[in-house]
Amino acid sequence: MVKKAKTIQDESGKITDAHVNDGLLQKFANQADNPAEAKLLLRIARAQRELIAGTR
Repeated sequence: MVKKAKTIQDESGKITDAHVNDGLLQKFANQADNPAEAKLLLRIARAQRELIAGTR
């Protein structure tokens, strides 16, 4: 039971981290002066959203 609970907690943590990362990356991309940097940040943010979607 403890092992299953830990697995659930770990997965929930990954989802939460990805959600927070996505928001921050989008915020930083909007503040970026360099379009190439903004594009990279948005690409990483998209990867975080895909990670979230893959867990559902």
